Amino acid sequence: MFNSLSQLLLNQCTQQTGRQSGPVLSQQVKALVGEGNQAYVDADISSAIRIMQEVIRIEPRAASAWSVLAQCYSDLNEPKKELQLRIMAAHLIHDADEWGRLARSSK
Repeated sequence: MFNSLSQLLLNQCTQQTGRQSGPVLSQQVKALVGEGNQAYVDADISSAIRIMQEVIRIEPRAASAWSVLAQCYSDLNEPKKELQLRIMAAHLIHDADEWGRLARSSK
């Protein structure tokens, strides 16, 4: 689970050039994202949700928070909420392949 999450976040935050895309995150937000990721890895889904919602409140352009939150709702078997959150993440990362996957899953 951790490796796939790490790869997902890396793919979403890195362009082909290897440069980070999206906003520069403050140390506070980076710390919260790390805390939320750790909660998810520890299978503390309720804490991961709470933390990632706080990240989004502070910095709504943090695509990784939307993605982890979507994965939490996937784990809770809430596909509609998961899809909504993945759409938000896809909007932020401008990934055409992800949009294609989302279109197929929304059918």
